[in-house]
Amino acid sequence: MKGFLTVLTTVALLTCGAALTLSIAANHVRQTTVTVLVDDFVPQPLQCSEGVWYYNRLGGDRGQIDGCWGCTNGRGGSVAWGQGMVTATITQTQGTEAWVGVWTSLNHPVSERIPLNFSAILPRQISSPYQARVIGLRMRIADGGGTFVAELEAPDGSKPWNSPQMTLSGGPVTWTFNLPPLGDIQNLNWLVKGKPPNFVVVERVELLVEVPELPPAQRAFLWSYAMLLANWDANSGLTRDRAEFPAGDFDNVSASGVQAAAAVMAWHLGFISETSASNIVSGTTSALLNLPKCRGLWPHFVTDGQITQNTEWSSLDTVIAAVALIEARQALGLPTAEVEQVLKDIDWPGLILPDGSISHGYNYTCTQRLPAGWYDFGGESWQANFGYAAATGNVARMDLPPPTFNGSGFIDEIAWLLAPAPTVCNPEGMKWQDYRQQAADCQLGYYEQGSGYDPCYAQRGLFGLSAAEVPTPWMVSCAQIYQTFGVCGKIPPNDGRGLMGRPVVVPHYAGLISSLRPTEATSIWEWLETE
Repeated sequence: MKGFLTVLTTVALLTCGAALTLSIAANHVRQTTVTVLVDDFVPQPLQCSEGVWYYNRLGGDRGQIDGCWGCTNGRGGSVAWGQGMVTATITQTQGTEAWVGVWTSLNHPVSERIPLNFSAILPRQISSPYQARVIGLRMRIADGGGTFVAELEAPDGSKPWNSPQMTLSGGPVTWTFNLPPLGDIQNLNWLVKGKPPNFVVVERVELLVEVPELPPAQRAFLWSYAMLLANWDANSGLTRDRAEFPAGDFDNVSASGVQAAAAVMAWHLGFISETSASNIVSGTTSALLNLPKCRGLWPHFVTDGQITQNTEWSSLDTVIAAVALIEARQALGLPTAEVEQVLKDIDWPGLILPDGSISHGYNYTCTQRLPAGWYDFGGESWQANFGYAAATGNVARMDLPPPTFNGSGFIDEIAWLLAPAPTVCNPEGMKWQDYRQQAADCQLGYYEQGSGYDPCYAQRGLFGLSAAEVPTPWMVSCAQIYQTFGVCGKIPPNDGRGLMGRPVVVPHYAGLISSLRPTEATSIWEWLETE
């Protein structure tokens, strides 16, 4: 779900419409400098995995470098991955010099060999006035002895930049290095050199980045969209579920469809060209139309173009992907009939459960219909019915009145990313817009007052409970990582206290209600940037 929820944030931000219209001429965008965290070494291995957590904060991976001049085994020492720091220690006892450190891939796993262009770090489709460039590197050292050096490695293995050799004299120190204009960089490496017992303890690695100085709503869209677009693979036409997953390893079908819708909005907002938007939409269309189907349904997740093992053929994800793709193609003046046919080709009668609701889909082998149905009040059930009605003119069961079952924010808002909320839901006369406002009020007030009051969150205006992964997944069992955080549903709130010991905030909810509560959404975005 992580990848799709990132998509929700991006598309939610763009639904503000006029509020996001660029008012600055592209050739007059001013620049400012921000800090981008590469790694703080905080994440630990999941409880269901072994070894260390090999991924940095950018979604790339990392590993050990070591060597030794004159050593028979060629090994220089060891690297110990701690929580909040990593220690590289020279342990060899022979040879003239050893070196030990860490390499860090800056753009997806190193195995993909996708470099980061330091002069234009956002995806290449982003127009040049809105690009960002790396101008500096900052290293925070906790302790050490010996000689320290940082280097940037190009895809061909060359080193277009090396830091001066810095002396480690014990105790904490922060070094900031100004960088010249650079092109494609594959890895960031750092090393301690010398003999035993030389070592270094690194706490934090950051890039200093020059970015366009834009108003908060436009800035939020640009950075969110750039992260989403970076997960699109032009070769396959699909969108990976996570940045640290290699393309084709675990692609997300619904995220791929919404990727197309986001491209159209990025074009309308001036961040990418119409040609780029058309290429993204066309590539995604071809990829999705070539996927295998089960009774008309696409898979939820795809590996190398086939359904990912032990996942499902999903009714809702098929509807989301198809509707988003239809809207994107229509906005670009491209034919939509072939994608519309996807909805028509679904075996809708076969999806209707005995209770009258639409089944979630079919099992991995396409041999059993899933017994769970979309009937609880909320955007998921509405959206499944939207696809059913578009294809057949019929609607299935959806329970009323509100609220949603668990109060998860994305269930309140997911449907309105791709369609305007109905004014009235007949025959009960329930007004969707009134419910949306009530749900937003409840979310905004939960940490400020009442049973959910939290002074830390209240004074900072932090809010948002929605289905998501816990912020520190290594602290819980793997079965507990994904949580239906929510408030004001039919069941008691799930705010994370019982599991994490502290409540949580799920930032994508602020994006989802940015058109309803622009001031509050902007405030939480600015706090997140600052912190």
